[in-house]
This record gives sequence, C-alpha cells and structure tokens, in this order.
Amino acid sequence: MSKELKFVVLFFFLFSGTYFLYNYLYQNHRNIQLEKAEVIVSAEGLIDFFKKNESEKVLNKTLEINGLLTEIGSKSVTIDNKVQCSFNFEIKDFKINQNITVKGRCIGYDELFEIVKIDQSSIIK
Repeated sequence: MSKELKFVVLFFFLFSGTYFLYNYLYQNHRNIQLEKAEVIVSAEGLIDFFKKNESEKVLNKTLEINGLLTEIGSKSVTIDNKVQCSFNFEIKDFKINQNITVKGRCIGYDELFEIVKIDQSSIIK
C-alpha cells in the first residue's frame, strides 16, 4: 500500500472512532416531563416496592405518584410523608392536605427517614 492510502485509512478510522466516542459520551438527556409514566402508584404503594426489595421496578423509571400533600418547600414537596419530590422551579398555589399527582424519576430510597426520593418532578393536574 502506498503512504497516501495508509494515511487515508488511518484518518478514516481516527475520525470515525472520535465521532462514535463523542456521541457515546454526550448522549441526549432524558426529558421526564415528555415521557409517559411507566408506573402509576400511590405514595404508600411506592414505599412497598422498596420494603419488598422490588426496587428495580421503579428505580430510574418515570413514575406518576398521587397522594396527600403533607409538606411544601421552596422547590420540593412531600406526599403522604413518604415521597419527597424535587422540582426545578418554585412551588406556588398549593396547600397542605391537598390531593396532588406528580410525575418524576425515582432516584432512590432513604432507609433512615423511610422516604422515597423523586427528581425532575412536574405537577399533573
């Protein structure tokens, strides 16, 4: 093979390898608000997944959780004292003991406080 052909082949492999590596490292982020909920559950039912060691059914999945609003923070709410939902915006116009439905991604369970953590939440009316 001539030097020019070797250079073209080497350039092709380097370029294609760099392209695939870049696309692998910088994948598009999930938009939970646009995804359809994989599991629709009450706050009490969500806790049961973790108590029964069935967390793989809800972890990193898009969930729709309904229940009674028991605590309101500036960017988070707590449902039935069992599920803490974090938002990317300020929470307004909600009251304690109001029924609420929230969609978000389940990121884990805090065994010490016995509370499920949800992020990227949005309110469904």
